[in-house]
Amino acid sequence: MPFSHKHRAYRFGITAEWLVMVFYFIQGYRLVCWRYRCSYGEIDLVFKRGTLLIFIEVKARRNSHETVEKTIGYKQRRRIKRAAQFFIATHPRFHHFSYRIDAILISRHGKSSWIKEAW
Repeated sequence: MPFSHKHRAYRFGITAEWLVMVFYFIQGYRLVCWRYRCSYGEIDLVFKRGTLLIFIEVKARRNSHETVEKTIGYKQRRRIKRAAQFFIATHPRFHHFSYRIDAILISRHGKSSWIKEAW
């Protein structure tokens, strides 16, 4: 039985997250959490380097490569920011860390964009 469109999209998204993990490892960051969920929302990846936490939103698209504004709307950006703040508030060892939110967009055709401090 062939995979459904939804299942293929899910697998593509997971593959994109793994590629982003490798990218951040190579850059010298260390993984803190993968697929963090709380009542405020979900964060795909959380990395750290020194006293900096990086909350990462990964967007994988099959056909086109859109801008961050088109791909990640205002409400989703707000949810991710609130989830990041909640993560820090509920993990005392990170209270003194600064943080930023990055976005990485990946298309099936290999085009990608890394946006540091996306919002």
